[in-house]
Amino acid sequence: MRAFCTLASLLFLAASGCGSSDAEFEETDPTGGGDDGKYHPMTDTGAATSEDSACQRMIDSAGDKLLALGCPGTSPICPDFLRSQFSTACLQYDDGSVAGCVAYIKGKKTCDAVRTALTECAITPMLGTEPAGCPGP
Repeated sequence: MRAFCTLASLLFLAASGCGSSDAEFEETDPTGGGDDGKYHPMTDTGAATSEDSACQRMIDSAGDKLLALGCPGTSPICPDFLRSQFSTACLQYDDGSVAGCVAYIKGKKTCDAVRTALTECAITPMLGTEPAGCPGP
C-alpha cells in the first residue's frame, strides 16, 4: 500500500523546488568495486536480506526523498527494478550494501541526483542464494 501511495503522490506533485543539478553525485567508488561507474557501498558482514526487502527499501528511500524535495515522477516497481540489474530472480542481497545505498540516496539534494543515485547505487547480490523458484505469496 505504501508503494502505491508513494507512486500516486509522485504522479501528482508539482515541480516547484526541484533542482536539476547532479553535481553532488561526483563521488568515487569507496570499495573499488569495479569499472562499472556505479557507487558500491561497503558491504555488511554477510547478513542477507530478501529481494523484496532490498527492492522496497531502495525504492521507498528514493520515493520519500523525492516527495520531500517536491519532485514529480514515477517509481520503479519491485521486483522488476532489481531484476533489471541482476538477471537472476529471487537472490538475497547483502544487507549492509542495501543500507549503504539507502543512505546514499537520502543524502542527495536534487531531484535528478536522487533518480541517478537510485539507478547508480549497486547493492551486492549474494550469489547462490536464489531458490529454485520464488517463494509463494
